[in-house]
Amino acid sequence: MKKYTSPLIALACLLMLTTGCKVGADDPNLSLTSRDARLLGNWRLTSAAGYDSLVSNVDIEARVTKFDGTQLTVEHTPTTGLIETNTVQIDMVITEGGDLTVTENWDGEIVTSAGNWRWVDTDRDKSELSLGGDPGSITAGTWSVTRLAKKELVLNRRTVSTYATQGITYDRHVVAFELKFAAE
Repeated sequence: MKKYTSPLIALACLLMLTTGCKVGADDPNLSLTSRDARLLGNWRLTSAAGYDSLVSNVDIEARVTKFDGTQLTVEHTPTTGLIETNTVQIDMVITEGGDLTVTENWDGEIVTSAGNWRWVDTDRDKSELSLGGDPGSITAGTWSVTRLAKKELVLNRRTVSTYATQGITYDRHVVAFELKFAAE
């Protein structure tokens, strides 16, 4: 019986480590580094996909956003049919102590903003991430971290809100975005 005890204890420890490290839906099954350690570093946006719609008492507008690592395309439907295309590069530096720097290059115009990052939920889960900085940045806001590996970060957001501006009441504003980053 003694010769079976050691392998069983080792197997039990391995199973606890394997199930204990995965927080995001697509996180690695086993990681020897914490979520904090995997998050810190330099990240470059490699792809994005998003949808948002505005339903008002006047009109309905939807925008579909796609980013392939170089070109960001926003298609406005159905009102205008306008399609905007920009050459974009977005880099994000996340450092220990909660500092965040985002550098966005939009068709040669470079905008750098500084802010803070923090985990929104409990220290144990660390599945919701708040990114500060310029509120107009594509990265700003609260995100669900669906994958956090040593070389890959995937953020998702879905929000619904109501607001009024310039005499128009928007009954529903739905935003669904996914951002994928690669470690530099």
